[in-house]
Amino acid sequence: MLSWIQKRRVCLITSGPSVTRYVSSITQLLLCTALLAQPSISHAKDSILLASGELAPFSYSNHGRSGVVNELVVEGFQAAGISAHFHFMPWPRAIRHTRAGLYLASSYWYYHSDREADFYFSAPLLTDIEVFVVRNERFPAPLNSLEDLAGSNIGITRAYTYTQELFDKEQQKFFRLEVANNDEQNFAKLAAGRIDAFPVSLYLANLYLKSLHPVQAANLRISKLRLGERTCYVLFSKRHPLAPKFLAAFNQGLEQIKQNSRYQQILDKYRDSYIPET
Repeated sequence: MLSWIQKRRVCLITSGPSVTRYVSSITQLLLCTALLAQPSISHAKDSILLASGELAPFSYSNHGRSGVVNELVVEGFQAAGISAHFHFMPWPRAIRHTRAGLYLASSYWYYHSDREADFYFSAPLLTDIEVFVVRNERFPAPLNSLEDLAGSNIGITRAYTYTQELFDKEQQKFFRLEVANNDEQNFAKLAAGRIDAFPVSLYLANLYLKSLHPVQAANLRISKLRLGERTCYVLFSKRHPLAPKFLAAFNQGLEQIKQNSRYQQILDKYRDSYIPET
């Protein structure tokens, strides 16, 4: 690995997580120190290594795809003359190391005001719709508002961001919120009838329902009721001296692929055969 790095000038980035599974912490620190010592970087010759967490269909490392968000990141950098690659790791470590300046940037993250002190946010990368997956026998009629969920048990995922309205309705005793550690647990609880509804990304809802046996899938549906929209970004560390330069290059490249057909082509590839919302 080191011999390969010595042949090329590499800039470390993170895409959600912490440190690559394949490079030791000591090696990372040495690499980052070397990068900080470089006075400038020629974008046309750069290869950027992004650390990324895995959450299909946004970011993963199988089947020849890297996920819809990571493909957009790769294409945005490529349009700016920068080759981007990924190493995968736990999300909390990624943002922690990027905040410390060990990585130049991290993809992908949602906006939180407490991150503004440590990161530059890229231009908006992708806006995802948050929908409710519901059990048909519990909600046979279409849902039009949160009040239609009255008396139900709703699953939410720990550490995720939800609308204030959802928490306000719980305080008003409209329904009960049950916290699970991850989306997989909430989907399992929903399929087993332990919760009645689950607000989740439209991408994830489609991916999950398509993975079910038809008999299981018949018990669930994606409701037209939407909780809101969430926009994700690449975060660039304010402690890394090259961050402003790479931020500007990425934003320029991202805008370029948005103006041509490449951005839409990537979205369409992952939205193929969407399940209708009812």
